[in-house]
Amino acid sequence: MDAFLAHAEKETGAKWELYTATDYSGVMNALIAGQIHIAWLSGFSYCQTHMDSKGGVEPLIAAQEPDGSMGYNSVIVVKEDSPYKTLEDLKGKVVARTDPLSGSGYLIPTAAFRQMGKPVDEY
Repeated sequence: MDAFLAHAEKETGAKWELYTATDYSGVMNALIAGQIHIAWLSGFSYCQTHMDSKGGVEPLIAAQEPDGSMGYNSVIVVKEDSPYKTLEDLKGKVVARTDPLSGSGYLIPTAAFRQMGKPVDEY
């Protein structure tokens, strides 16, 4: 992020400081409280922050692929020597997800499992 910060400072003429949060809630609350001025959020966390702040935040930019497409992927990761090779192999197992306000780490996999008729908390 050093190159980004140097570029941002050069372009804006302002001193930038980078903070790394442990969860989306901390970032969202810091935005609402005015403790930070810009943050990278998932789509869902932006919507939640917009609601919680009564419209006090607005999107400025979004990530875009070189081909012009937008979005992101969720993947299921298992150890290479794991016996789990298919979704069916995960039945009855615990699937770890990330922060509930994460699009790719929680919402997308939760919705995808549900759409397949395999609710992740029950399957």
